[in-house]
Amino acid sequence: NEGARAMLAGALAAAGVSVHVAFEAQAVEDGALTAVDGRRIPADLLWLATEAEAAPWLREAGFAVDEGGFVEVDVMLRSLSHPFVFAAGDTAAFAPHALPKSGVVAVRQGRVLAANLWASLAGEALRAYRPQRSWLALVGEGGASAVAIHGEAAMRGRAAR
Repeated sequence: NEGARAMLAGALAAAGVSVHVAFEAQAVEDGALTAVDGRRIPADLLWLATEAEAAPWLREAGFAVDEGGFVEVDVMLRSLSHPFVFAAGDTAAFAPHALPKSGVVAVRQGRVLAANLWASLAGEALRAYRPQRSWLALVGEGGASAVAIHGEAAMRGRAAR
């Protein structure tokens, strides 16, 4: 949310970190990063942040996948194209509605996934995964401080850690 974004931008600026958003990197060289548009950023240390990326073999294996190549699953976490295959976390695209690629989502799916694997083997009824509407996210700022984010609320400080 905007409050958390401002808090984290302030913490990065205070630490002397430059943030370059929508910078399409073309080359990483010793001491610099070059963009497709020719911009060049000199740097002592580069930290590249990207989105989750699906393994190409998922599409190649014939699974129903979303536009990003993630295995599309139903509420039981079964592949839409291969119902005997289950997927969760960053490998899965929850077909009922989009979910973020998040450790919180993956962990919550893990319980249902494990139960459904056992139920499938035993010929029992499967459980539906019901995602949370929101959850707490903590972003450490180094040291003892963090930003706590829940929905549109954000808090910064030692208590957040």
